[in-house]
Amino acid sequence: MMSFVTDEKVMDVFNELFGCDCVETVQMIHMEKNGKKYQMCFVHFYDMYVDPEMGGGKWSKLDGPEAFFKLAPDQNKINPSTGQPYYWKVFLNKTQKNKPVILD
Repeated sequence: MMSFVTDEKVMDVFNELFGCDCVETVQMIHMEKNGKKYQMCFVHFYDMYVDPEMGGGKWSKLDGPEAFFKLAPDQNKINPSTGQPYYWKVFLNKTQKNKPVILD
C-alpha cells in the first residue's frame, strides 16, 4: 500500500492543479483486487467552474465510465511494489444525484 499518499497530499495536488483551495474533503478507501492492494480516493470539490480545456482538454474527454487520465503528482517518486513511476488514475463521477422528493 502506498502509505505516502495521504488525504492531505491528495488535497494539495488538486488544489495546486486548479490553482485554488477547491477540495472540500477526501475519502481514502483501502481496496484489494486480484491480490493487489491499492487506495481509492474520492475527492469532493466545492461548487466551482471547471474549464473543460484545462490540462490540455483532459477534463472534457472524461465521458464514459471507463474514461480517465493519468496524473503524476510526484514525477520522481517510484511505486515500491512495481518499481515504476507512480501515477493516479483520475475519473470524473458523472452519476446523477438523486433529488429529494416530497412524499404524501
